Amino acid sequence: MKHLLTLLTVGFLATPFLSVSAADRELFVFDLELNKPFEVRECQYDIISVPIGQQTFFRKPTTSMYRYIESKPQNDKCFQREGVGYTVPPMDTNGNHNPLPPAGPLVNGDVKVIHADALRPGLVGDKWIWVRVAGGTLQAVKFYFPALGIDDVQQALRAKYGAPTQIQERYLDRGRDGRLDYFIATWVRPKLTVVLTSLDTDMDMGGSRSTTGHVRVDYGTPIPKTEKNSL
Repeated sequence: MKHLLTLLTVGFLATPFLSVSAADRELFVFDLELNKPFEVRECQYDIISVPIGQQTFFRKPTTSMYRYIESKPQNDKCFQREGVGYTVPPMDTNGNHNPLPPAGPLVNGDVKVIHADALRPGLVGDKWIWVRVAGGTLQAVKFYFPALGIDDVQQALRAKYGAPTQIQERYLDRGRDGRLDYFIATWVRPKLTVVLTSLDTDMDMGGSRSTTGHVRVDYGTPIPKTEKNSL
């Protein structure tokens, strides 16, 4: 069963289109292609009224927000935004109502991509996929995965990108809970950079029982650092 799971998950990291070259296949993360126009539709939403500030005897202050009524698509994928107007009411620092951000195509920003159950990548499990869009073009994909699935994630990445360019061994000192080891593996390819973090320490809320790792794939390679004022 584990071998079957590995084959399935490796397939999810490759492109579903067999006609593209091996070099172009590297630019796909699941069914999302880097350095291409971001054409995923936005999940369906309503505009709702929500209370803000303190209610008085004479008035109940409110503001408008977007609310997604499509939590998961039935047959395809869609994206959801977070932040002001979506998960945070549009208010200024004094708690006064601000205009609702205009709706429209995503040009710049980070959003969550949600697949229908039949299309959901196996490596992700019950975690999340985020993308970064700049100038309407998909620049990066970051997906989270259950930490228990680290072996399958490593196998899928090695099958697609080869051996890592670099592996950094790290640990987290938890005091009484003891030391927790994790690692960061990096692949530097001609057109992209891939970073696997076996444990997302920022999201680890379960003490020594960590649950989440992540992979980030960026279009382009890191800019070499040049020390111009050394010690």
